[in-house]
Amino acid sequence: IYTSDTRYTLCSFSPNASKSSGISYAVSVCYTGGDATKARPYGTSLNIIRQNASLGGKETYTPSRFLRGLIPSCLLENFHFWQGEDKIIRGTPHDEENNQWFNYNLEVEVRTASKKSELGEEILFARIVRTPTSKALRKIRRPEDDKER
Repeated sequence: IYTSDTRYTLCSFSPNASKSSGISYAVSVCYTGGDATKARPYGTSLNIIRQNASLGGKETYTPSRFLRGLIPSCLLENFHFWQGEDKIIRGTPHDEENNQWFNYNLEVEVRTASKKSELGEEILFARIVRTPTSKALRKIRRPEDDKER
């Protein structure tokens, strides 16, 4: 489920609401889908990392399920997402050649809102920019590039 506030993303999770808790339903669903800012405990997983010569850096594949609630599902279903060393998530369409609806690339920056939630926690939001597939994506700014300045 897409929401403008990632704390209320349910996807396939059931809310942690109980009638005896005294907490309103809206507050009880906060972070039911997990907190994107907290590290997950280690488990079996697979990291796919590629060196993207055209962008000048490394990218890590980001499965769409990790972006649910932050990015509308119509984009998640039609793009592959890779996060660069500069923390920008770049999306390319599944079928660049024959896709009349999604004939552009995406650049997604996850930011923190200036205000905090009613619970006093940070609120994350995504800034999504479309660029034509004919135009190259922004080069990856690596942390070491910033140190040289």
